[in-house]
Amino acid sequence: MLDRKQSTDETIHFYIHPEFWPRGELPLSPDSHWPGFGFGVYTWTIQTFLRLREAGIACRLAPELPERGVVVAHRECLSAIDGKYSGRVTATKGRFVVDMCADLRPYTRANLHIVQNPHMTRFGPTFLYMRHWPQPGLLPRSAARGETFRTVAYFGNEKNLADDLRSPQWERELDRRGLAWISRYQPFDYADPATYAPASVWSDYRGIDAVVALRRSPHGVESMHGQKPASKLYNAWIAGVPAILGRESAYRVERRSELDYLEANSGDEVLACLDRLRASPELRHAMAENARGRAAEVCAGATLEAWVALLFGRVLPAYRAWTHAGALARHWALSRQQVGYQTTRVRHAVERRLGR
Repeated sequence: MLDRKQSTDETIHFYIHPEFWPRGELPLSPDSHWPGFGFGVYTWTIQTFLRLREAGIACRLAPELPERGVVVAHRECLSAIDGKYSGRVTATKGRFVVDMCADLRPYTRANLHIVQNPHMTRFGPTFLYMRHWPQPGLLPRSAARGETFRTVAYFGNEKNLADDLRSPQWERELDRRGLAWISRYQPFDYADPATYAPASVWSDYRGIDAVVALRRSPHGVESMHGQKPASKLYNAWIAGVPAILGRESAYRVERRSELDYLEANSGDEVLACLDRLRASPELRHAMAENARGRAAEVCAGATLEAWVALLFGRVLPAYRAWTHAGALARHWALSRQQVGYQTTRVRHAVERRLGR
């Protein structure tokens, strides 16, 4: 059993840089239909903060850096990656920095890195896997739809959708099969309070019969989108909807059989999967039954337990060791991490080039 005791200086500070501090009202619940949960910075900081606070963990949401304690921040809040602001967050004797990498390159000056794809743990013991939260307030497929198989949907950012699924030809092919295509996009601008109005665009699966998530691959299939999460799969399981997903490493780690999801990497392959589902109510039923069991593993409650285990099993012990170490030991610890990350990155790049 984990010891969940926190001393007064062990509050977890979820830091949001002033550039990204919300301009509109914050959600009161992590299960609300708040469009900001589609923005990576807020998904990782605000949602995690709200859920941990509800669980009784000493934590706070902060627009300023504390002198002491654990600072957990999205990668974009640690140093600017697009010139929006100057300066960078640094670890000190009393401040311990945890980088939530999301799908960005790690912040190498951090003490620890939380990654959303197990593939990223190859960079060393300071890279800790944590699965992505499922969509807050998710509304599952309506049982009243029964054996209906009509509506196919994509939930996500428009820019990420594969080109094959954007063309008029794609919709004509679906129409020819008696299927309707819905692209669920949710506009949100962290700097525009008008976009903070509650909505359920990304959470409403009640009228959906299948989910398709095929991502654009500018670098080819071999990239496997090694920093992306499996959140679309988690959401499909919780919604009780069969999913057709691209060949991505995060999905493949979770896959035990094709009942978890069908795999495709082109518009034609997606159509073939849809034809299978359309022709086989038995397959759809088996996938829905399987989803019920898998959903329990990845729901918000299970992910909260994983977060608590991570904080008390890894983060706080590492923070205590850091604050008790000497200046030279702290310096060498960060230096070794940075060298180790760069060395591993170069090695994997060479291996990919050589086709290994």
